[in-house]
Amino acid sequence: MALALNDDLTTGPMLTHYKNLAIPAALGMLFSTLYNVVDVYFAGKLSTEAQAGLAIGYQAFFIMMAVGFGLGSALSALVSNAKGEKNTTASRSLAAQGLSFGVIATALLMVGGWFAGPPSSTKSAEIRLN
Repeated sequence: MALALNDDLTTGPMLTHYKNLAIPAALGMLFSTLYNVVDVYFAGKLSTEAQAGLAIGYQAFFIMMAVGFGLGSALSALVSNAKGEKNTTASRSLAAQGLSFGVIATALLMVGGWFAGPPSSTKSAEIRLN
């Protein structure tokens, strides 16, 4: 038996809507930060060079996160306007367009990173495990 999903944010108590929107976003940011902290910890166990590599890589990671959060905020505003007007067709269309644009932005960032990133080395890197 499927439960009916009530995603109408124009009715009901505001506190419930805030909880439903804010808690998943906060958890996502928390786990993203914890992921980076754990990476730095274990890279520090390997070597200082490994930590330096992560520090350089985080710059690209945060640029991609900024693009993703920006697209997510823009998409959220557009879809919420359509849902507020009770226009399900427009909200679904905007969501699909936003996801498509996210895929295109990801591909462009990947190509840009490929050409703008450091040249790849032909020598394999050795990491000493002590």
